[in-house]
This record gives sequence, structure tokens and C-alpha cells, in this order.
Amino acid sequence: MGIRGTLEDTTIVAKKPLGGFYWYDVSLTRCKFVGKFHNNCFGSRNGSPGLVEQCDFSQADIDRCFFFGSNVESNTFPKWPFLFLFNSRENVSKLEQYAKENENVAYIFSHSKHFGEEVKGICYDARKLAKLFNTTVDDIKHSFSGFDFIKF
Repeated sequence: MGIRGTLEDTTIVAKKPLGGFYWYDVSLTRCKFVGKFHNNCFGSRNGSPGLVEQCDFSQADIDRCFFFGSNVESNTFPKWPFLFLFNSRENVSKLEQYAKENENVAYIFSHSKHFGEEVKGICYDARKLAKLFNTTVDDIKHSFSGFDFIKF
């Protein structure tokens, strides 16, 4: 499911969880997101006109959201317990080296290696990762604290 259009300087509130939504055909500039947006995809994919720049996701739950082909660094992402992986081939290579030693990193690596250059970023909720691995959020944070391309 998705929409088309341009939204600028707009607050987008999900009163109920919005899951699996595609923003590929929406230009989002300086928008603020509030609420739960799980498994959403933002930006341009396969030549679509989507754009996400200077948006504020700090009050949003964007677990397992993907950001495609846009200036990802211009956006504000939620703080810990969320972690945001800035994706690139170089970063995936760094994850691959450490994944052999750490199950938490191996999981993230298994996802990121399949998306290629089009995916510029992925957000995860550390609480959900901790539950998945039967560990603590502190252990999750420790697993990823050495990577400069992962922000908390």
C-alpha cells in the first residue's frame, strides 16, 4: 500500500500502527513522524519519485524501516533503544567480519547483505532484537557500539 504526492513541513501521525507502507511515490521534506511505522519503506526505489529529506523521526517507532536512494543523513532518527544502520557495501563488509564472532551482528548482517546499494539505511528496535536473541538491550548496544555507521 502507498500514496503519491508531496508533503512538506507536515506532521504525520499514525494513530494506529502503520505497517508495510510504501512511501516510494511521496516526496517528504521537513516532515515530522509520530507513532508506529513498522516495516515501512521510504525514498526512491527503482526510479520512483520518492524522497525523504530533513525529516524528523525522533518521535516515531520505525522498527525495520528501510530508506532507499535518498540523503539519509539529513534526517533525524529516534534515539536509543533504536539503532540506525547506514548501509553501504563497505559497511556490510565490516559487519560481515564481526558477524562471525557475534550472533547479534550476524542477524543484522544477514538482512543488510541482501539489499545492495539501493538501501541507504535500516532502523531496528533494540528491545525487539534483545527479545529475539534472549539477551538484554545493553548486550545489543555493546554488540554494535564499535561501528561508526550505526547510530543510537
